[in-house]
Amino acid sequence: MNNITKETFNGLTKTEQVVLVINSGKKLQTRNSKKHFIQLYQLSDLFVELLYERTKKIIIEINTPSNHSIIKNYEINGDEFYIPFS
Repeated sequence: MNNITKETFNGLTKTEQVVLVINSGKKLQTRNSKKHFIQLYQLSDLFVELLYERTKKIIIEINTPSNHSIIKNYEINGDEFYIPFS
């Protein structure tokens, strides 16, 4: 899938979202919070976070964060990924 909008992605079932992200997304970074570890993926211009429960290592939440929160929550190294501002 070349381009997917946030609205289209959010309209998919959770299973469809996870399969699409893992099979077609580019894994960019992982960060940690108190209860979760969070993996950031990119699908074209769409960013997706998969939140894993630490002890069970299962996906408990899928987020499509804004581009501004990506800058706030992740270290950006050089050309690792492009954040469009439209």
